[in-house]
Amino acid sequence: MEWRLRTSFGDEVIVAGHCDMRKERVAVRLPSSFLQLELRKWLSGAESSHRRTLVEVFRMLRSELSTWRPTSDGDLLRYVLPELETAFASGALVAFKVSRRPISIEPLPSEEASAGAESRPLDWVEVSVIDEDGEPYLGRYRLDLPDGRSLSGQFNMGGALRADGIPSGSCQLVLPELD
Repeated sequence: MEWRLRTSFGDEVIVAGHCDMRKERVAVRLPSSFLQLELRKWLSGAESSHRRTLVEVFRMLRSELSTWRPTSDGDLLRYVLPELETAFASGALVAFKVSRRPISIEPLPSEEASAGAESRPLDWVEVSVIDEDGEPYLGRYRLDLPDGRSLSGQFNMGGALRADGIPSGSCQLVLPELD
């Protein structure tokens, strides 16, 4: 059985029992640290369909075919959240991102950059960052380009960023949350 949710980044996520997971999906499996944050958002957020979905997953884990419904948001955080966190940590439940076409970051042209853009070759940079536990870094970044401009944003769920159409040369990556 599979359930579909949407992350706060807009990515579609499929949650399944470990035995229901297909092998080709292992490559896009989400890290448990990311899921812990998303579980809280799904349970306490404005999207009621996410809460209903997670209550259904909770009932399946407990083999409860009853129609148990939480009476408050406190019930979700008291009963449902710990059970789901434990299931993801133990591997009884897995979540993976639905693959979609990659999106590249295009820098906005500045007046100075566009004046000499015809003579300068364009290039790209791709970076992947993981922590000491092998989990993808999901924080913010600033990428200083060779022409003095900067791009900023947040790493995707795989801990990666890609910038296309940038001037050739050396870039500097700054991770403000770690500095």
